[in-house]
Amino acid sequence: MNTMMRAHYDINYGAPWSNPELAMGIQKDLELVCTTNMCKMEGCRWSHVFGANAIILTLVIINMILLCIGTRRVFARIASAVCAMAICCMQFATLIATGIYRLRL
Repeated sequence: MNTMMRAHYDINYGAPWSNPELAMGIQKDLELVCTTNMCKMEGCRWSHVFGANAIILTLVIINMILLCIGTRRVFARIASAVCAMAICCMQFATLIATGIYRLRL
């Protein structure tokens, strides 16, 4: 059943299948296994990973703007360096979470 849940996202959101017959077979198997809406509501949880990466990318952009301001103001450069360490730690944690979600560890 776990394999079927992984395929749910690809079937419902138009993944590029090279074999349409196989795709239809997987979709029919999914309809048989997922009699409740729980499979469809749970999904594959990639939205958590996308959201975390979007937040980190926004923080990196803000940090780069702060670094540009740091060419004129010393405090902005120091604050940017301190924030960069925290952003790197968050990015590493998100990388680990992405691996866990991707490989289902």
